[in-house]
Amino acid sequence: MTKKYTIYFGGYTEPYYLREPKEVKGLLEDYNKDPDKLTDDLQDLNDQLDQKDARDAEKITQKTADKLQADLNKFPILNQSVNQLLNKESVADLKELDDKIKEIKQNLQTTATERDEARKKRDQYKADRDKLRKKVNTIKPSWDFIVDKINKCKTVIIGDLQKKKIRHHMGQIAGEFA
Repeated sequence: MTKKYTIYFGGYTEPYYLREPKEVKGLLEDYNKDPDKLTDDLQDLNDQLDQKDARDAEKITQKTADKLQADLNKFPILNQSVNQLLNKESVADLKELDDKIKEIKQNLQTTATERDEARKKRDQYKADRDKLRKKVNTIKPSWDFIVDKINKCKTVIIGDLQKKKIRHHMGQIAGEFA
């Protein structure tokens, strides 16, 4: 029988060396001999974990249910009032509720009319402001047009004078050199 050797890589001084494999003992030896046993044991472990998770989930749901029941037991008055509201069927109680709803609607309508009046005033102010802006905008371009024309005339006049002066000086300079 030949012995199997494994190659282990070391550092810089020992790039690799051979060593006999260690003998496997215990469960690993059993798993080496019978690989099906390993899969069966792993399946059993997974089943146990699933059962434990299910029990934990049941415990959590039971705890939350107990907590909710304790909260309901703390507030029996609230629970009774909710039940009374759910079981109301008398016409008088319904009429009271209808009257309250009508009052709320009327209050909302009065506030809505006040809002409408405020909106109308705001729209009127906006219209007045827009009219003033139009007046200013129509006056401003005409004024700018006049100012631009005057400035253009000034530049033309000044430009012509400067050209005449330069020609005059050039003529004098040319006369001196001739």
